[in-house]
Amino acid sequence: MPWNNFLHLAGTIPRDAPPESVLNLKMLLRELGHGDIAMTPDYDGQCVEIVKGIQRKYGLTPDGKVGPLTKIILYREARRYPMPQISTQAPVRSGGAT
Repeated sequence: MPWNNFLHLAGTIPRDAPPESVLNLKMLLRELGHGDIAMTPDYDGQCVEIVKGIQRKYGLTPDGKVGPLTKIILYREARRYPMPQISTQAPVRSGGAT
């Protein structure tokens, strides 16, 4: 299912993510109540432990890596991003003969 990567957290953090993605992740973690996190581009032990805790909360394997599923969970935790919904209604089409 396609989803919107609102903060453009590129790659899997920390494996192949640019420093900007790590900083955006840390800003999101601060928003989630982890205000003491150091705002550096390093994916440090503190980040790993916070991410593992969130992964445990949602039943994921707590590996501390931020891939697509963990990103979706982080956005859900923030509650300020619209979550995708699956609709049972067919889209309304305008114009043209059927």
